[in-house]
Amino acid sequence: QSLYPILIRTFLNPFMLFSTSLLLFALRPGHTSTGYTGYTLSSFGARFTSSLMSMSSPPPPPPPQPQPYFTLTFLGGAGLTGLTPILTQAGCSGKLHKAEVLYSKHSSSHLTDPAGKHVSAAVALSAAKSALFSSVPSCPLSSSPAGLAATTVLPTDGSSNTHCRSYVALATLWSCELWSLDLNGLPRPSAFDAVGDLVGSLVSGSPVAASVPPPVSVSSGPEWAYELLTSSPHPLMIPTVPSTLPASVTLLPGSFNPLHSGHVSMLRHGALSADEGWLELSVANVDKPTVTLEDARARLEGLGGRRAVLSNCATFERKMEALGGRDVEFRVGGDTVVRVFDKKYYGGDEREMEEAAA
Repeated sequence: QSLYPILIRTFLNPFMLFSTSLLLFALRPGHTSTGYTGYTLSSFGARFTSSLMSMSSPPPPPPPQPQPYFTLTFLGGAGLTGLTPILTQAGCSGKLHKAEVLYSKHSSSHLTDPAGKHVSAAVALSAAKSALFSSVPSCPLSSSPAGLAATTVLPTDGSSNTHCRSYVALATLWSCELWSLDLNGLPRPSAFDAVGDLVGSLVSGSPVAASVPPPVSVSSGPEWAYELLTSSPHPLMIPTVPSTLPASVTLLPGSFNPLHSGHVSMLRHGALSADEGWLELSVANVDKPTVTLEDARARLEGLGGRRAVLSNCATFERKMEALGGRDVEFRVGGDTVVRVFDKKYYGGDEREMEEAAA
């Protein structure tokens, strides 16, 4: 009973009344709209609630590793034996877009290296990157595109001799690895099996045999992502860590030069945590020069580990194409809203602008 007067005085305290009403107001459902912009009525309420949650909630778990969605390119028949166990697995169509065999030199002429060779590390790497790009348009939302290529030189008479080698390259959005297999002295069937075993392990995700040497080269990080973005025929969004964007996502595009409190505040509008949204840094811009690799690396480091994607999407039309069928809400500043509804970005065609905005 002695607590009653204390509780009454505390509840009637003007500061406590104000704080309670503020908290209730902050906890109300945010009003957002799916489209080019998303606004919440109380940015301070969102920030206030976010600070409370950050003191009591653990950091979000790391996103799950995406399943690769492969296109396979074989320059010659070596490696095809590795497909047999893959093609007989249930659900193979969920991980394999297509496999192509380029037997003649004419069919693989676009993949020759500067010296005109059809079997080299450069050819395997180029073929793997092209295979990855081939997977992009039809890649499921829960997977990520990948390309694998194998090019092999073997004697045509079936005998075993020297100077026999195979190059196998695996390209994903986050890395490109190259293996060089010495096939000298192996009969042709054994050489086919050696390449096939490596291909089968890489596509199925099973451990590579201990007898296979480690990759001779690995490209990864911002350098590899930048190479993909500046050479891809398709719009791409590459998360900074191996993951896929969720089916429903909030995205804040920007140059982030540098990231500032306004960006973070925009991302937190109507959300309990900024971790529920993603930042998008595009190396392409309709009004500015292409972001250099050095600048892209520096800006990514300035994001402080926040969830982010690196893209080559200068326009919202390309962003939507890269996002596939995802339900996306863009958070943008007032200057971007003005540009979205400026017909000069649509070739001066006002009807095209209205259709795109719709």
